[in-house]
Amino acid sequence: MNKTEERTLSRYAMEQLWIQPDKTKLLLLVKVDDDKESFGGKAAAIDAVQNIERTIISGKQYYRLKCTITDGNRNELVHGIATKQYSVERFESDYKYRRGNFGISFDGTSEKHTFLWNTIMDFPSTYLFFGPPLTQCRAFDSIFKNAKSLSTVHHLFLSYYAEFEGDVEACLALYNAYLHRRAYIFARKVGMLEKSAKNYDKNLFKSKAVVNFLAAIDDCCRESLESVFTEFKDHSRPVVETEVMLDFIAQAPTVFGDSWDKMCEWRGVSNRKADKVKNVAKTHQVFFQLLTMSRVANRERLMNWAFIQSVSNFARGVSKSAETAFAYFGPAVSYTTRHRIMSRLMGS
Repeated sequence: MNKTEERTLSRYAMEQLWIQPDKTKLLLLVKVDDDKESFGGKAAAIDAVQNIERTIISGKQYYRLKCTITDGNRNELVHGIATKQYSVERFESDYKYRRGNFGISFDGTSEKHTFLWNTIMDFPSTYLFFGPPLTQCRAFDSIFKNAKSLSTVHHLFLSYYAEFEGDVEACLALYNAYLHRRAYIFARKVGMLEKSAKNYDKNLFKSKAVVNFLAAIDDCCRESLESVFTEFKDHSRPVVETEVMLDFIAQAPTVFGDSWDKMCEWRGVSNRKADKVKNVAKTHQVFFQLLTMSRVANRERLMNWAFIQSVSNFARGVSKSAETAFAYFGPAVSYTTRHRIMSRLMGS
């Protein structure tokens, strides 16, 4: 191989270097800025002899050095695994303790160098090996197969890009696989959002189960409200006993179904028992939010509950303009409803 233009060659990852026979001709690119510290200035000395024009990749300048594979224990790794004379465990040990290596000699010079596997894999942007174009097509889809998040996909892309930087065809294949996986994740998210939107029941507050449940709550509120006038009650006690309201809250998940689960999910509360115990306050918020929504849907419902809420939340009163506003719905009653309930309680 006499070519010195890396654009016409294929970049060899460590896996390709392992399987190359001795005396294979390669083109080694060494980053100019790292030569003195990482390569002892050897690249500059060889470049002065070979006198090959430098190249720039991604804004970084590289020496182009023609070299030939000489020796090393590459073949022991490749053929040893097939013959069961070399195990994966031994490979991991050789890599960890820096025993794996292969040597090269530089054409036209007496210079030789032995590279550790670790060096090549740990510094992919410092040492770039190029060889004759590969006959097989590169495919990277499998490396993104199990990635579930965009951050994981991006991390994988950057990691593998460093291994193939400088090889246009390899980088395009990698980028194509990267975009394909990103598109898949986006499409999946859109599908989940559409599915989530379909879970919203527009007739939630019209279903028989919900209507009966809300009626039971309001009847309980009415009875509790009337008992204030017939029984002696301590001012510190709630109008509706806490145990009674907790019983209604316990029934709510069954009555409201998917809508309950979705609203809990929005507040970060899952269906796990431990999560529910930890987020009791959020669960109660969901319950009273649904009661408020039911009044927005139909202000003729839960009037006794809303009256109690008005007394509890607005003991000093609400301005008449707010009470009579057409759009003043929610956990409070209108001016007319308040007087209607008071008239019933007072028997007039």
